[in-house]
Amino acid sequence: MVTSFGDRHAAILGHWPFHHANGLRQLAFEHLLKVQKLKQLVKQSVSITTADDINIASSEYPTYLKAAYKADKIPDKPKIMGLIDKDIPAAQMEKLMLANLKVSADDLRDLTIKHAQAAKEYLLKTDAIDPTRIFITTAKTGTDEQKKLPDNRVDFILGSH
Repeated sequence: MVTSFGDRHAAILGHWPFHHANGLRQLAFEHLLKVQKLKQLVKQSVSITTADDINIASSEYPTYLKAAYKADKIPDKPKIMGLIDKDIPAAQMEKLMLANLKVSADDLRDLTIKHAQAAKEYLLKTDAIDPTRIFITTAKTGTDEQKKLPDNRVDFILGSH
């Protein structure tokens, strides 16, 4: 594919399918747990710069799930006497937290731009394309043509010299 670019300009179009919202919601959920572990590590004077650098072992998962659930401001949390968070099974905590996480069209667009940027960087690694001739743009959504195509894609558009 790289040889087909030649000296033409190339646009990388990203698409943001709404079914990717569940994946983003899951990442946001995992981030909430990692933030709880980060808080604990900071108290222990462990040097970590971001929650993204943290891994949660399966044995630690219940602890950080419960901490994240307590910290999360879920409007319909089950309460005891209307005041104290009721202990509920892990599956119910996960379900309530995931349902409370919102993913916007902007979040999906940002994910799409990251995908397109990764495609651009891959193409530029080959040194076969002049970096000034390749750029990222977003696609119009909802057209009849696009509805027929798979959502999980990045389109490459070649321009003339």
